[in-house]
Amino acid sequence: MNENKSIQDLKSITIIGKKSYNIENKLFFDTTKKYINFKEEVNINEENIIKEIDPHLLSFNFYEIFSDNVKKEKTFKLIINKKRKKFIQNIEDFLNSGKKFLWITGSDGIGKTVSLMLYSIISNDNVLYFNLKLFHKKYEKIKEFFANEVMKYFYFKTENKSEKMKIMQSNLSYIFNNVLDKSLKKNDLNPIYNFWFFLKDFLSVLSQIYYNLELIIILDQYRDISIDNNYKYLNDFITFIYQKKHKIIISSSVNNYNIQSTFSNNINYLSFESDRMRFL
Repeated sequence: MNENKSIQDLKSITIIGKKSYNIENKLFFDTTKKYINFKEEVNINEENIIKEIDPHLLSFNFYEIFSDNVKKEKTFKLIINKKRKKFIQNIEDFLNSGKKFLWITGSDGIGKTVSLMLYSIISNDNVLYFNLKLFHKKYEKIKEFFANEVMKYFYFKTENKSEKMKIMQSNLSYIFNNVLDKSLKKNDLNPIYNFWFFLKDFLSVLSQIYYNLELIIILDQYRDISIDNNYKYLNDFITFIYQKKHKIIISSSVNNYNIQSTFSNNINYLSFESDRMRFL
């Protein structure tokens, strides 16, 4: 303000409040209780389990991911049959190998996404699941979609009401409401580009806070063939992750010959070689 003017001389005042992400959302706590019950009741080794569950157990973004073909209801019918168990066993085999990257391809609609979501909650490992379909949407929703998936891991895998939980909440609040806001300033023409910046910055800060943390990062519904020229953003991320202890699972739908040939024709652009890849 000009020192010769007082606040009364101003015609208008605009106050801009910084939007903070709510780390202590009631939905997270309520779903955590359901997760504990789910783990106690469901034996993944049993045959043909059909269980009605809260969809938020699979993902806090569940209805955003399946907005086109799933009604917004309180329960979701989860089916665990031989094929789904075999799918999960293949993932376990990969994780027990010396390989770092697994690329899963298959027809659209066969259940890859639900299977990967299920694995992210039944696994004893540190699994972070992200559905890249969401990050092709509106720019302003990126932080919310991203944080929702991260919350699932930290709430489900961390003992509630403990000192560890309080420390975790403090750390995540700092990451989401300070550090990652800087990532969003690197915005490009398409929201998906911001996701890659967001993910790298998040992992960098997380590794500083939780030293020696080993993660399994699932990138579901990767479909950047048309906009990720020569797999640039995927390659940058793989280069970033290559010297770290994390393992990466990438899942894509392959529905026709044209898309299949795009994968095979551009396979040399990928920074990991064929002997590090595995197709299911």
